[in-house]
Amino acid sequence: MSGECPRIPNYVTAAATTGSSPPALASTRACWRTRYDEEQLSSDLALVRTSSEGRIRSNGRPPRDAVQMRAAEPGRVFCVRYFANDERRTDNAGPIVAMKDIGHYWSVLRQEEKPFLFLLAKSLPLVVGSSRFSFRRGTYRLYLASTNLSVQLWLYPQRRVEEETALAGLVQPGDHVIDIGANIGNITLALAKRVGPKGRVYAFEPHPRTFRILQANAKLNGASNVQLYNYAAAENEQALAIESRSSDDMNSIVLAGDGTEVFARRIDSLIPPGDKIRLLKIDVEGYELFALQGCAGVLPRVDMVWFECSEVQCLKYGYAPADLLHFIRQAGFEVWDPAAHRRIEASDAPPRKVTNLLAIRSVLVATVPWPCQ
Repeated sequence: MSGECPRIPNYVTAAATTGSSPPALASTRACWRTRYDEEQLSSDLALVRTSSEGRIRSNGRPPRDAVQMRAAEPGRVFCVRYFANDERRTDNAGPIVAMKDIGHYWSVLRQEEKPFLFLLAKSLPLVVGSSRFSFRRGTYRLYLASTNLSVQLWLYPQRRVEEETALAGLVQPGDHVIDIGANIGNITLALAKRVGPKGRVYAFEPHPRTFRILQANAKLNGASNVQLYNYAAAENEQALAIESRSSDDMNSIVLAGDGTEVFARRIDSLIPPGDKIRLLKIDVEGYELFALQGCAGVLPRVDMVWFECSEVQCLKYGYAPADLLHFIRQAGFEVWDPAAHRRIEASDAPPRKVTNLLAIRSVLVATVPWPCQ
């Protein structure tokens, strides 16, 4: 694909079959930009689908802003939207979305349950420094940094507790764990406390600013059993770009367009040979398949994989959820839905909304009391 993706305004009606596709559409997994919350994810799938004739159908609603299209493979086309509540974006076509205006912040504050504390939490670290204030969260402490996840965990202590508790319940003292997409380190530190001084946590966070906060939080907790890596996880060593969103717990890899440059490594090139991994947790906003392909050398030594899966997140990188689940099953795992306490069979429809799934080594399923029994 040459420089930019075509922008399709208003309703999406362009044909997408070979010979009638819009100019500059190509077979590539390169033209996407952002992640959305669950309602927006669902509306994206409703907005654009490819019929058996290869023509894009609209649900009768125009996009809020600009629409970009790309073909993941010949005859398979979908679109990605920018939203008016996203951050400022600039590409070859010029500014697309402006977030930082009074109207946006007023909208954000109206959605907050604690607007005054939200403003305080966002501004205080910028005024006095993020290393001046910390707060306790279960078994560990976090600095109140001016990041979305830091602020949300301070304002709403019960958020994400269920996931942290579930993951900590899967490991024992002395276990070794990999955390891909560690962000500021809340799950990393919860697992580090659980596995104790004889255990080890390998934590990966590519964004340089977020990684500095992760380092500070690890130091704050004296987490000597945590080994930190400022790398993205991918199938090959390469330079990549990552978003720098205001909702920085949703930053994802950018395959085309602007972003913060990061370096990607194969995870199996960094984990010591022979190191037995009890749990691999991965949350990389749709890049899971490529990150796990870079774990191929270590996956035979992994007992369980906790991963995020959704239809749109996968599609924005040009693969389907079924491809991700097939890769995991081929590696010798069974896939379970922890929330529903049921196994997901190969014949089941993959999740469309963002869902945390647990892959368990088939020979170990009977030994894992949660969530399989």
